[in-house]
Amino acid sequence: MITKEDAPTLSEEELKELNEFVDAGGKVMAHYTQSSLFLLYLEGRTIKQLHETYPQWSVGALLLARHTYRWDKQKDDDIVDLTNQLRSRLLRVKLESVRYLLDQISVNNKQFAKQMEDFLRDPAGSAPPDNRIATNKEYRETLKALQEAMTLGDKSASPNSPVQVNVLAGEGTTIQITSKEQSQILEALATPKKLPEPK
Repeated sequence: MITKEDAPTLSEEELKELNEFVDAGGKVMAHYTQSSLFLLYLEGRTIKQLHETYPQWSVGALLLARHTYRWDKQKDDDIVDLTNQLRSRLLRVKLESVRYLLDQISVNNKQFAKQMEDFLRDPAGSAPPDNRIATNKEYRETLKALQEAMTLGDKSASPNSPVQVNVLAGEGTTIQITSKEQSQILEALATPKKLPEPK
């Protein structure tokens, strides 16, 4: 007798019908036969629908195949596999977005490196770089986007974590900007001073 512990995914009514079929001498169908039926079950067909489509197989015979060949476990495993495949595809898309973003940053750094170097060395006497972030709001939004991209959705990453910015200012020159210095530079970038006209 097949018990609820043996077949936890079957309802009491299904379990009763299964045992009646087995007690009457019912045999499990061949593996190649159940394979095509399992594919339909995997697509969402119920045991009742399978019986209506293939009346040569009784509900008891279909339930025995479901139990013997572990249809429910295979279905759960298939859902897990599909979920993992979807997660992998999404991760690849996100990584491509990060690579594109980093490429854009690299291009901007090279294009405006000299302007940024001059401005960081002398904010009061130099023009702000053309690719500057003009407001604190823009900075926060940019930093948030970078953090979300670089952590790939890692919920454990704190949005308030301190950030040190390294600016490549020409070949062999790196300027480090700590968290304390960022607000001062951003304030200067947001309200750039007009340079005196050359004499």
